[in-house]
Amino acid sequence: MSATAIDLQSIQPNDVTTISVNARVDYILRFSKHLILVVDENAHQYTALASQYLGSLDQKDNAISPRNVAYLSASTKLNDIQMRCRIIEQLFSNTLFDPEQSLVVSVTKLAKERQQAITIVIEHAQSLSLQLKYELAQLVAVHSKTNLSIDVVLFGAKTAAEEVKTNKSLFKGKLSVIEGQTGQLISLSSSKIKSQVKENNGHKYNLLIILVTVISLISVATYYFLSNFDTSTFSYLAKAKNTEELVNPLPVIQEKDDKKVSTLSKSTQKQANREKKAVKVIEKPVIATVINASAAEIYNAIIQAENINEKVITAETADIVNALNLKEATPMQKVIIQQTESSFDEQYYLSQDTGYVIQIAGFSKTDLWESFISTSSLQELYSYQRSLNDNKLIVVTSKAYSSRDDAIKAFAVLPEVLKERRPWIKPIKTVKEEIETVSLSQVNKL
Repeated sequence: MSATAIDLQSIQPNDVTTISVNARVDYILRFSKHLILVVDENAHQYTALASQYLGSLDQKDNAISPRNVAYLSASTKLNDIQMRCRIIEQLFSNTLFDPEQSLVVSVTKLAKERQQAITIVIEHAQSLSLQLKYELAQLVAVHSKTNLSIDVVLFGAKTAAEEVKTNKSLFKGKLSVIEGQTGQLISLSSSKIKSQVKENNGHKYNLLIILVTVISLISVATYYFLSNFDTSTFSYLAKAKNTEELVNPLPVIQEKDDKKVSTLSKSTQKQANREKKAVKVIEKPVIATVINASAAEIYNAIIQAENINEKVITAETADIVNALNLKEATPMQKVIIQQTESSFDEQYYLSQDTGYVIQIAGFSKTDLWESFISTSSLQELYSYQRSLNDNKLIVVTSKAYSSRDDAIKAFAVLPEVLKERRPWIKPIKTVKEEIETVSLSQVNKL
């Protein structure tokens, strides 16, 4: 038993009978064809369990009928189409398929052609969409009635089981949940698995309370502001009205009509006098005085105008000859383009006849690739260039392994820093084709 297994057993509770997770999985797969979900709150624990189960598959394989195994890490950054591509590319390399089709259709068709036993192991199952979980459950359920052997085991956090419990009608009779610490089966109706529906309802209720509170506060603030604004406006208008009454008193009503007539005639006469004065000012002629300039002033003005013009310097014949000789004596500089030697490892891949590598990362910029290589100096990494959408992409891989099983074992023990980049297994043949494509494109450009 490995050190990880001993550590797992040491933290298990004493009041529950513990059983090996691998033994429980084998028992379920032997007597029923279910999609198996192993859950644990600790990511390191269920990752270690996935590695142990992957190692147990190597011991059960035989040379007559080897098992085709796909080992992947799910991520929320990958959509359903990308996850389908990674599953099928690991199981059936260099095969055409439609990634928009369900896994039930694609894997069934390819499995019938190859006639191989298939096992799919996926960790971080909480990152898988509900659609992919349902497709994997359907894949196992459909092939339980045929001669094909297809097993699917998922490892992840309890949130994956909570999503299944919320939609348990889709997985009825198709899925078994195993607790990672004890190896015991967990029913979907168990209190150990919370339902996301209740939590969602609780969140909705809290959001509703917050929304009502905010609306109430806004209403109270608006009412308070409007009431103060109306009070201040009315008081200001009242003060302005009183001030206007004091400044502009009501006119005294003339009691006699003759006084009104005399007042109007006086104002009309004053206006007519103003208009007459304005007409006289406009009609007054403007007389311009002409002053004769002296002869000295005219001469000075002409001299100043000549000095303003730019000076034109005539080039001598000797200057022109010297300029031509200098131009002929100056040699033309030749631009020499030196082709730098490639710092990639294309020859390493081309020297391999067969095998597989683990594709770890890809970079479109050289400085990012150099930084990654310098930080991963303890790993044996190789690089090559491939063409992607008419652009160069630097691909970083592990060393070459002679068989897929060796590559899967190396994949399982990769550091977590590299696993976070979602690496996958790739045939050497595909790498050679990508290198040759880049070489041909360079030749065509020449």
